[in-house]
Amino acid sequence: RCRSAMTGKIYFIQVGTDGPIKIGFTRAQPQDRLYELQCGCPWPLRLMGAIDGSRLNEKWLHDKFASFKMMREWFTVEILADVNEIILSGYVWSTHELSPIDRAIWITGSQWHLERLTGCHQSTISAARTAGKLPKRIRDFLASAESAA
Repeated sequence: RCRSAMTGKIYFIQVGTDGPIKIGFTRAQPQDRLYELQCGCPWPLRLMGAIDGSRLNEKWLHDKFASFKMMREWFTVEILADVNEIILSGYVWSTHELSPIDRAIWITGSQWHLERLTGCHQSTISAARTAGKLPKRIRDFLASAESAA
């Protein structure tokens, strides 16, 4: 399967108890990721928790909290209550929360596989994804995939 649809853990690591929160993805143990990050960070970090998920799920969370983004995968503490709710609920992902183009990537396993199945070049897929557009070949692919399901 593709890197974006591969499952692993989405982890939430916070600086102390009132600092920024990192939302990341790993196929390793989240505790191992904490140790890696702590090595380069002068402040104490804590693993808040982790849930099952994929890189696409991680991207969805990054998009959901975009207005709280500090830099890269770090978000302000204002998302703390939402993060705690996600961790405590054992969030169950739905592909309906993905954009149509991300759903097509999820179904095929990667942009590379989507290109092979639709003939839509990866650069076109990336540009369409950024612009929030859906090329006709991918729309047709989704229609056939959903009718087959």
